[in-house]
Formats: sequence, structure tokens, C-alpha cells
Amino acid sequence: MAQRDFTAPVKTISQRAVLDTKAFIKYLHKIIKERHYHDAMEHSHSESTSDDGSKSISFYWTAKKKVSNYVKLVLEISFSANVKNVSIEKDGKKKLAQDGNITIELGGYIQKDYEDEWTVRKNNPLRKVLREVYDKIFDRDRMANAENQLVKDIDLLINEIKAYVKMQRID
Repeated sequence: MAQRDFTAPVKTISQRAVLDTKAFIKYLHKIIKERHYHDAMEHSHSESTSDDGSKSISFYWTAKKKVSNYVKLVLEISFSANVKNVSIEKDGKKKLAQDGNITIELGGYIQKDYEDEWTVRKNNPLRKVLREVYDKIFDRDRMANAENQLVKDIDLLINEIKAYVKMQRID
């Protein structure tokens, strides 16, 4: 079974905005792929509409980036929004957008031994212990680079999301 080693601190963006949530979700997929994260998986998604016409949208995704045959970076994205549909005019055309509060949380972790090569086996339980010793003593620099890469990717995604939300704002 794969092992979680380093968990990156969760970063949060929370603000009131007017944007097209469907276009934003497509943009989010695009920037994740540009950072070479694949195997994006939606673990949960919910949308509900209340009597006053407001809409609650939330989802939780993970995406993985292979660093080596032993290590993957896993990105976790949580999105929630409480919005109302509004009609806006952009480039002389009326469009439907959503106005409300959005919250995006990004975090992640390092997944080691994702192919279960070093798990405890009946015939040689010492393998896992040897791999842990190797990781801590000899492979320390590579693991530190993976940790730094994960934190850097999260920061870059946060900055790109902030820029997108500001660009899409309609005041």
C-alpha cells in the first residue's frame, strides 16, 4: 500500500467574485495539466439550488504527478461556492455568470511506493525497513526536492487562480 510522506500546508483563496464557474473549472483542469499533473480524479461533486435561486457548488479533486518509479506528488483541490446567476454584458453580448463567494483550498502530499514494490511481504519483511533507511539517509536530497516541487506547484497554482479570478471580475 502506498505511503504518504510529506504533507504540504493547505493554502486558501476566498473572495467574492463574478465569474463563469464552468469556464473556471475548465481553466482549473488546464492549469493542472500544464503543471504535468495527470490522473485527475473527482472524489466528490455536489450542486444544489435553494428556493431563492442561489446555488451551492462544491467538489474535491486529486491529481498526480509522477516524479520517479517510487514517488508521486499528489495535489488536492477543494472548491466551494455560494453563488447566484447574474446576466452580464461582455463585448456587447449578454452572458450568464455567477456572483458570490468562492473558496478554493490547495494542498498535497508525497506518495511513496505507489506500486507496492517495497511493502512488507511474507518472505522478506526487511525490505520496507531497508527502503525507509535508504530514503532517510541516502535519498534525502531527492525527497527534499520532491517536497520543494510540491510546495512550488501549489504556490504557482494559487497565483494563477488569483490572476484568473481578478481578470474575470466584473465590477
